[in-house]
Amino acid sequence: MLMTHAKDFRPDAIAPVLPVRPSGLFPGTLVETAAGWRDIAGLIPGDLVYTFDGGLRPVSGLRRAQATGDAIRVPDRVLGNDSALSLAPDQLVMVDTGRAYDWLGSPVALVRAEDLVGLAGIRRRAAPDATLCMPVFREEEVIFAATGLRVHAPTEAGAEHFMVLTRDEAAEVLG
Repeated sequence: MLMTHAKDFRPDAIAPVLPVRPSGLFPGTLVETAAGWRDIAGLIPGDLVYTFDGGLRPVSGLRRAQATGDAIRVPDRVLGNDSALSLAPDQLVMVDTGRAYDWLGSPVALVRAEDLVGLAGIRRRAAPDATLCMPVFREEEVIFAATGLRVHAPTEAGAEHFMVLTRDEAAEVLG
């Protein structure tokens, strides 16, 4: 589309560039594979990982990114996880919508880990000096981590098939 109104565009205005923060899981986080619960950092292409839809999917690669800034600490037994773990702030986590099903129209949705801070003892802390890891699949998947937490493993396009809740919606669903 071509702009026809000169006043709508200022050549001297520079749009801010928002930083892209890495998502993923910290080394030591266990994920459910066909061979049992394994450290995410040890996954290799071809390993079979259990997904939310119940199928085993082969890992095609492992995306790695340096953790920066903060991490989100999720206590044990808060979101289905049997053990406490840390997540990157932008990591998407699957939650049950429960009583909000009627207005959301879905039994599950995704929420950014950062948007869970302050709910059920979830808090912010300094990120460890570590490399975040996330398996790469042919299609977007939700995998099991920390023996029960469901985390999103996106394609390059991000979350395509799941609703992503805002912070306010997450508070309503989990509050």
